[in-house]
Amino acid sequence: MNMFSLFYFFPSLTKVGLSLAQIGEFAFVLLSRASHHHLIGGKMYLLLLGTTALSLVTTPLIFKLIPVVTQLGILMRWFPSESGVQNEEKATMLDVYNRTL
Repeated sequence: MNMFSLFYFFPSLTKVGLSLAQIGEFAFVLLSRASHHHLIGGKMYLLLLGTTALSLVTTPLIFKLIPVVTQLGILMRWFPSESGVQNEEKATMLDVYNRTL
């Protein structure tokens, strides 16, 4: 797979990246254990606690924005439209098929 072929997967990569942007509830457990065992200081604990809370609050908004960001990427030509990707895949499959004949 070359770098150009990754260009066609940008919509999917964008969706996955935005989906993974949230930290999750498990971070609260890890933070409490790290604080209990004195692995992190008080200021770092508060910073990470606030970041985790902010992540949990903004996750629904991020999920709602995924289609908007994908469409913006298509409009700004950051990555091709879905129909363009499907047409390119069909053309590639036809080329491979024709070569095997």
